[in-house]
Amino acid sequence: MHDVIEHRLVPHHVEMARERNGMPLVDFRGGDSAKTVKYAHWSGQLREVHTSPRDDYHTICFHESGASVRRSDMESVLTPGMAFLQAAEDEAVFNSDGQLNYSHLYLPVSTLQDLVNDIDSRPAHNAVVPVEFGCREAEFTRTLADSIALIRDAPSPSAIEFDEWTVDIGMALLRYVTRLEDDALVGRARSSLNPAQMSRVVDFIEAKIATRITLADLAEMCGISQFRFMRAFKAETGFNPHQYVIERRVARAKSLLQDSEDSIADIAYDIGFSSQAHMTDVFRKRVGATPGQFRRIMRE
Repeated sequence: MHDVIEHRLVPHHVEMARERNGMPLVDFRGGDSAKTVKYAHWSGQLREVHTSPRDDYHTICFHESGASVRRSDMESVLTPGMAFLQAAEDEAVFNSDGQLNYSHLYLPVSTLQDLVNDIDSRPAHNAVVPVEFGCREAEFTRTLADSIALIRDAPSPSAIEFDEWTVDIGMALLRYVTRLEDDALVGRARSSLNPAQMSRVVDFIEAKIATRITLADLAEMCGISQFRFMRAFKAETGFNPHQYVIERRVARAKSLLQDSEDSIADIAYDIGFSSQAHMTDVFRKRVGATPGQFRRIMRE
């Protein structure tokens, strides 16, 4: 199975209609696992929109532009650039003064708890996701905006990308709730991988380059948590795991373009890209030429 997600389908475990009291769902992106973060973009006007308690995910809302939002049981107002944390058990009714755009990040409750257990930190274990309407904390809102942009703009997100986004957003939430930086929150996190671990990871990626690769796969073979693996792998290679996978796919593409007679579409499929267009976009950004141009140059 290729490492590409059909992200526009709303999974059953995210209970969401295509519109909410007339507010249309503009875009949705979610991985193929119930353990990863999901993203939704809404645009319109809120009119008595009711959210019910649930037990599967916390909601992080980021107000991007447009009218103010009011919550029926609070006096505060949500305006552009502000965030709203809604713990899974919360219930409320919302209205807006006019048209607006906002994004939701749905973080599974079980996944956040797994992250807390992974980092094994007393501050994290004591952390409680609050109901907070109107957060302006600069680092947290900037992280949300950056994460939303990455998820929204990724042309063909892979499983490992959703895994990384989930860890990043979960850690951002824990940092915000505990008011601690990573080092203080995590404690003595392992910052390196030994040669045997790196060899296993590299060999696995090379062997599975065209298939679904997850952060859990890579972390498990090293015997550490996903969060610590991400930190350690980047310290060793300078790349996040999914960036490294892309680099290896591009390297494989170069070799095949130069030495094989396979079509560009077949090469794209055989090394894990979702399409020829996807490979072309990635290849151009990293090599400065399209696959076809690269092949002609190398054979002249």
